[in-house]
Amino acid sequence: MIKGLVILAQAIFSITPQGTQYGDFEVDYETTLDPPPPVLMIRQIQTEEQPIQIRLRNPVNSELFGPYLLTTGTALGDYIIRISNGLEFYLQKNLFEPGLGPFIATNGATVAVEGAIPERVIVAEPSTFRIIINSAVRGRDEKVQLGILPADAKGARGLTALQNNLVQINNFQKLDLAPRRYPDAPQIDWSVRDRYGNTPFYGYRDNVITPSAQSQAENRERAAFLAQSQVNLFMRNYCPQRSATIGNEFSFTPAAGGYIALAFCKAKSGQTIFWLTPFNIGEARHTTLRLTDDNARTWDTLFQ
Repeated sequence: MIKGLVILAQAIFSITPQGTQYGDFEVDYETTLDPPPPVLMIRQIQTEEQPIQIRLRNPVNSELFGPYLLTTGTALGDYIIRISNGLEFYLQKNLFEPGLGPFIATNGATVAVEGAIPERVIVAEPSTFRIIINSAVRGRDEKVQLGILPADAKGARGLTALQNNLVQINNFQKLDLAPRRYPDAPQIDWSVRDRYGNTPFYGYRDNVITPSAQSQAENRERAAFLAQSQVNLFMRNYCPQRSATIGNEFSFTPAAGGYIALAFCKAKSGQTIFWLTPFNIGEARHTTLRLTDDNARTWDTLFQ
């Protein structure tokens, strides 16, 4: 439906740098339209990361040892953990010895520690991604719409199309809000004389029409509705992980890799605000993204 509206608008109007041709009438809009962006522009919101924890299980009696924070410097018995790469780690008695390993921090992998027979089995917690919404941002009982998509070529194509659609909606909004000049219309100075020869009534009519405050408010509301509809359509088509929550936290357990988060909700001011950011899920890491007033954006600045 939205795409149809845009095509219909393009069919009715022929937009040029000088103005707009509507039928046989030339209208100049006192505004500047934005060209399609040359590249996809997404500003990153800083995320927080914490290492996962692991435990060691005795396979004979299921006794658990730990938890141990999977980060360099964590003490594990007489040893110190040293992270090598991702899930790979070593156990060293000091930082100058080669130590034991490498070991892989995945469920079912084993750790052979001197004096510990049989080998210990690793029990590792999964990496998680959490989105925490500042409850002071959104309106009362308003749901937050969340979508997560992989940062791949398909997602980039969809985001580029969304970016271009929002630019186009913003251009139509600019035309709706701009003063309109009719070059062929006459500009008239007029006055009315009373019987004494005075001119208590006079005025000037130019060839510019400015939309009323009510008309401008309605046009902004309509553009915001169209933009939100485009974001909703994108989330349905491109976000395999979606949620609509009235809670303050959303979490899921993804595979390591690059992702993009998209969210929106109605703020206490009544305006719909948006968040869009890329983020990375590292192996053996917990990632947290906080959505606040400071990193929220409006629909027309979502890709800036």
